Amino acid sequence: MSDVYLSIKAIRPLKEYLKETGINVHYITGAGSQVDKYIRHHADLYMCQFGIGENAQVFMGEDGKLGPKYPQDAVYNAAAGDKLFIHKLAITDPALLDAAKDMGLEPVDVRQGYARCSCLPLPGNSFITPDIGISEALMAAGADTLVIEPAHVFLEGYRYGFLGGTCGTIMVDDQLTLVFNGDVTKHPNGYEIIEFAQAHGVAVKYFDGEPLTDIGSIIYSHK
Repeated sequence: MSDVYLSIKAIRPLKEYLKETGINVHYITGAGSQVDKYIRHHADLYMCQFGIGENAQVFMGEDGKLGPKYPQDAVYNAAAGDKLFIHKLAITDPALLDAAKDMGLEPVDVRQGYARCSCLPLPGNSFITPDIGISEALMAAGADTLVIEPAHVFLEGYRYGFLGGTCGTIMVDDQLTLVFNGDVTKHPNGYEIIEFAQAHGVAVKYFDGEPLTDIGSIIYSHK
């Protein structure tokens, strides 16, 4: 049985879809957390996914190490692909960085502490990001990178959210599937995002007409 870690505020169609897959869903409420009330239910603030698909596993952080404001709330918000570990390394929890190195991942230092929100890892050392600084660092590291427009994502309490925070990759019937909390076609680069994912062997699931909303990623562990 695989596991998904998901915001309690995810849309109902996504929750129902995940239930139908048989994946064990753990809902994040953020109860008792110091993190800002608008994002304390975001899974990617408390943990980091290593690997993609059948290789996916989760590093669990310590809630007590998180603070109420950035960058204290972003110490675990790293993006990890097949080969690279992307984060603002000055703020990364040392235990997380050590675990990434033990996994054989190459650290890539970027200015954005919310790296997982800002960067979606896909198979084959490929990524989607709206962040120019992250895209430049990824390309310098040899990653296949799709650069998209920023914003166009809803996040309560903020001007906008991040595409990476709307989605995640899971295994569905032996098919790696990129699942969105909302309708990705409403994004200006929506169809490019779908085509890029499919070109890397990833199916795409989204929910027609639902607002594309940042819920702190869909974090997946395969067992």
